This record gives sequence, C-alpha cells and structure tokens, in this order.
Amino acid sequence: MSATCKNCGTAVEIDITTTLTPLHKHPQPLTSDDPLIPYVKAQIDDLTAQNSNLVAENDSLSSKLVESTEGRMDLDQQLTITQMELQTAQREIKSLQESQKHYEQLLAMISSGQLIEKKDVQPVIENLAYESQRRSQIESSKLKLESELEDLSK
Repeated sequence: MSATCKNCGTAVEIDITTTLTPLHKHPQPLTSDDPLIPYVKAQIDDLTAQNSNLVAENDSLSSKLVESTEGRMDLDQQLTITQMELQTAQREIKSLQESQKHYEQLLAMISSGQLIEKKDVQPVIENLAYESQRRSQIESSKLKLESELEDLSK
C-alpha cells in the first residue's frame, strides 16, 4: 500500500505484511493530521479485533481440549474395564471348553464300553463285597475243619 507523506510530500510504501510503519523515514515526528494516522489506527483496530477473536478461539479450543482429554481418560478407563471383562470371559470359555471336551470323552468311553456308570456298577460292587466276605468265612471254616481233622487223625 502507498500513501503520501504530509511532511515531505514523498510517496511512502507501507508494507502491511511485516510492519505497520512506513518504509520512509521522517526527519520530523508525525503530526495528528498525517494521512498515515487513520491507516495505523485502522490497523490497530483490526489487530485488536483479531486478537479478541483469537483469545476467544483459544479459550474455546482449550475447553474442547480439556473435554477431549477427559473423554479420552473415560474411554481409556472403559477400555481397561472391557479388556478385563474380556479376559475373564475368555478364561471362562476356555474352562467350559475343557469341561465339554472331558465330558465328551467320558460319553465316548461309555458308548464304547470302556467306562461304566457308577449306578450300573454299584450292585456288582456290593455283590462282590458280599461274596468276598462269604469266601473269607468259608476259607476260615475250611481251615478250621482241616485243623480239626488233623488233630483227630493224630
């Protein structure tokens, strides 16, 4: 942007991207009726408005960052809880699968005759115990009789 210096009448180039002051140096200070004063005031007003907008945007972004961080912490906590629940469920599933495999093996053994259910074997066991006791008594009686026979034959 260019303007005319009121003090010396020289065309002054103003670089608005880097500075608000003209590139032309005055030997005397600017006066209140210098044409650059309104431009500088307008630039100050624009920058003040931009600053206010940036402060408001910064506050808004800071609030959003805090909310996002809190949300992230909540999600991390929920993730940890969910992972623990998943691990517990996986252990339970593994245990149930092992139990199922064991029972399937038992059923296969029962079906093939390698294994007999206790309710089917219990009467046989009781009968065997009775027969063992009876045999023991008979053998004891036999030994006693043989002993008596020996004593009589002497």
